[in-house]
This record gives sequence, C-alpha cells and structure tokens, in this order.
Amino acid sequence: MRLCAVALALALATIAPASAHAAGKAGTVACPYLPQFKELKRNIEGMPPAAALTALHRYEADPNNDNPEACEAFALDRLMSERERKLVFLASGKTKFFAQAAFRCDAILQGTTKCNGVFEDGTAHPLSGGSRPRRLKDTLKLRIESALPDAQLAGVYLATISGLLDGEPATQIDSTAGEITLKPPASLIAVIAIFRAPPPWSYRKLVWYFE
Repeated sequence: MRLCAVALALALATIAPASAHAAGKAGTVACPYLPQFKELKRNIEGMPPAAALTALHRYEADPNNDNPEACEAFALDRLMSERERKLVFLASGKTKFFAQAAFRCDAILQGTTKCNGVFEDGTAHPLSGGSRPRRLKDTLKLRIESALPDAQLAGVYLATISGLLDGEPATQIDSTAGEITLKPPASLIAVIAIFRAPPPWSYRKLVWYFE
C-alpha cells in the first residue's frame, strides 16, 4: 500500500487544489474514501490513542485496503500523527509538553535526522505545519515519556531551525537517564526524538519547538 501511495501522493499533491475547487463548485467529494476506511475512522473515534494507532497501522499494512486513487494516504498520515503526538511528551514536574509534529519513515538521514518517508519531513517548517513554538524562560530538566506501542527511544537531538534549513547536522543530546536538560535558546530550535518501532515503519520521529 505504501508503494502505491509514494507515486500517487505526489500526483495528488499537484492536482489537489484544482480538484478541491471543482469539488466545491459541484458539491461532490473530490476523492472518494473506501467504505472500510470510513468504518475505520468511525471505530477509532472513541479509542485510546495507542489502540487507535494500532488499528491505523493494521489498516495501512493490509493490501486489501489499497485504493487506486490513493485517497486515504494523506488522511492516514494525519490520523497517525495526531495519535502519536498524544503518546509522547516531555515532562517537567507536572507540566507536560506534548509533541508538536510526528513523522514516520524507514530511514533516518544521519546528521540532519531527516525522516526519509513517503511524505515530506516538515521539521524545518513548523509554521507551515501549524506548530507554534513554546517560549522557554528557564533551564529545564525534561523527562521523556512515551506510550508509543512497542517503540524504543533511539536518540534525542537538538537543532536550530535555521540550521535545518541550511542542511546543518543536528546535535545529539545525552538522554541515557531518560531525561534531557534544555536551556533557553538564542533562536528557534527543534527538539527531536527518534524511536525505533515495528512495521509498518522502522522509525517514528517526534518534534517539539522552543524559542
């Protein structure tokens, strides 16, 4: 299913604005979802995030759910990201900073930590992804808490957004004790946690933004 989505997702991204406009004028759906996907969306609405994520992974991995028009590819990516962000957070005392972006892929590019997956890694463009950085006034020790199913923390990194845009490498942070120390930054930064996880993807990448 993922291989189909790779090719078709790019084509859909190009025609989406025109299709959406035409659909709005005609009052029809531009790209019809499969009946089983509609049922999946209904079923996961009341599920805890981890259970919903497992159901989404199971659906995505099943070749019987392939749609020739790849209508579900973008929706599946969004639904997975929403659940993953609820399952990973940085904690300081009773304060929880939930992840602001989530990406899935089979390869992490060394240095930049770019998640090389079906969809573009938008870590370097937080505003276009709807993320707003949190203001950090004091140095904090932050615990890394995760309830991602069967996922293991592989590393935590720090990068400036300007550096990511220039292709500069991210700096790995010591997280062996299950926590990191974060100082007030001089510019907009991204805290990046990489997890190894079972299929349908090898890695999960969670991101927080601070300024």
